This record gives sequence, structure tokens and C-alpha cells, in this order.
Amino acid sequence: MSHNSEIILNVQGLSISLSEKTKKAEKVISTDLVKDLSFSLAKGKTLALVGESGSGKSLTAQAILKLFYAPSLYIKKGAILFQGEDLVHKNEKQMQKLRGKEIAFISQNPMSALNPTLTIGFQLMECLQEAKETAKEKSLAMLQAVGIHDVRSRFSSYPHELSGGQKQRILIAMSLINKPKLLIADEPTTALDVTLQAEILDLLRALQKKMEMALIFITHDLGIVAQIADSVAVMYAGKIVELGSLDEIFYNPLHPYTKALLASVPRLDYAVAAPLVTLAGCPPVAGKVQGRCSFLERCPSAMRCCAKFEPSVSIIEGRQIRCWNSGEKNL
Repeated sequence: MSHNSEIILNVQGLSISLSEKTKKAEKVISTDLVKDLSFSLAKGKTLALVGESGSGKSLTAQAILKLFYAPSLYIKKGAILFQGEDLVHKNEKQMQKLRGKEIAFISQNPMSALNPTLTIGFQLMECLQEAKETAKEKSLAMLQAVGIHDVRSRFSSYPHELSGGQKQRILIAMSLINKPKLLIADEPTTALDVTLQAEILDLLRALQKKMEMALIFITHDLGIVAQIADSVAVMYAGKIVELGSLDEIFYNPLHPYTKALLASVPRLDYAVAAPLVTLAGCPPVAGKVQGRCSFLERCPSAMRCCAKFEPSVSIIEGRQIRCWNSGEKNL
């Protein structure tokens, strides 16, 4: 969804499946947890992946890195073009050359992401395949760049000696030390308080601008999305139900789920006594809903066709949407 000519990442029709063996028939069945995802991201731009827990946001990130948490997960079909090369067909050795160097990752829990038995300096230098003195100089410079004070002291510190905010800054330093072209941040501010969240977001934005880096930011916090994103992909039950620019999604949402998400955000201009808007029901298990719209039970605008056919992707006003109420189908 970017108009920049230099596309860093182009995901086309990506489906991620889970293979399971049934106990009775000893038969292997395949369940699509993420289905038919398509999006692109340009140099220096930020795409936010938003949606409820279990919608497939983190799985999408794992697919790009080809680092699934379970061996039964696999990419069923589709293409992941990174700088024109399809990552789907790369083997583990080829991916190792990309991970941490061309494509970096920040996990959502800084408290457990660092090795407690190794110093911060050792873990930073481990990211660099360079001579010890050169690696140390670059590590100290990176610590300074992410706002760590007394860098030489912190270089020799262990993770338990740091605060949560400092640990998150260290993780950002580790992710960016090789100046990657693409950074995937999986809810990197979830474990931090609001003040620290703002500091980390400001830091990420500044470093992204300086390095002209593409960023995929995974979150369920629409307040963060409003601060950091250029475009937004709204995910539900393993599918992108709406994809557009930040302004399009926030000021003119088309999908009922996007509208419900935005309506549920507390606002200062609402009356004090006004009840919070909630979305009734629970999202279905991804891959378990076939032949109908996965948002059917929770949708206030559901029609008869929604119960009979799964909506296909259409392009409305230049953005992706997956809804029978959206108008003429183009894809």
C-alpha cells in the first residue's frame, strides 16, 4: 500500500498452516491459521499490523523470518519478496545470513529476551562478526544512540542490573547494530509503562528516519498506531480484513471490524457517564471457519450472503477490504 517506488518487502497471497495428526485415523490434517495475506512496505515507511490476540500478527512476522515456534507450522503458499528475493524458497543457511543483518526483530518481552548469564556488551558484540575492538566501539556507539547513559558501565552490566526501559533500549540496540533494511517489532512496548512507551516510540521513529529503515510494528494499541504508522493492516481470524493508509483507516474505516475497534477506544471528548463501546462475542479460532465470513456472529451489518460465502478481497478507494458490504469486487 505504498506509493514509494523502492519496495523493501512485498508479501503476496501468504498462507500459513498447521499440520496435525488425528488420534483415531492417524490422518494428517492441515489448518490454515493465516490465509491469503498480501501487503507491501517501502523503504523508510511503517506498516502497523493490528488486531485481537490470535489474529495471526505474530505468525506473519515469524513467516517473514522463517522462525516458527512449532515444527508443525509451515508456509503453505504465497511469496515473501524481500528486496526482490523470495524468502519462502531460501534454506536455513541462507536465512541466517539475513536475520539480524538485513531483517531484524524486537520481541515483546524485554525481561526474558536477554541472556541473564552474559553481559550486555558480550551480547551486543555477538551480533557483529568483526574484530573485538571494532565490535566494542560499534557497540558502545549504538548504546549511546539508543539513549543509554554511562555506556561503558552498562556495557559490563548483566540484564538483572537494568530497568525494563533500559533492557528495551538494549534490545533495540541489538536489533539495529547491523543497520538492517527491515525491522519487525512485535509489541515492543507492551511490558513498559506509558511514559517509557512514549520514549521508546520516539527513539524508534528517530532511528528509523536516520537509517531509512522499513518497519513492521505489531500491536493491539490503536493509540500507538496513530503515532507511528504510515499504513495499517487490520487482521481478524488470520486474514487482513482492511488495509489502507493511517488517515484512511482512522478517519474513514470501511470494514465493520475496523469500525468496532476504533469505536472501542476510550476518548477524552466523550461524556464522563458515557458507557464504553465493546465488541460482543469472541473471535473464532483461525482456520476453523470455512465457507462464510469469519466476522459473521459479531457483525452488526451481516447479510444472508455472509453466512454462505467467504468474502474475497476487493479494492475500494485504493485500499484492500474483505467484506461483502464493501461494493464491487476487483480481485
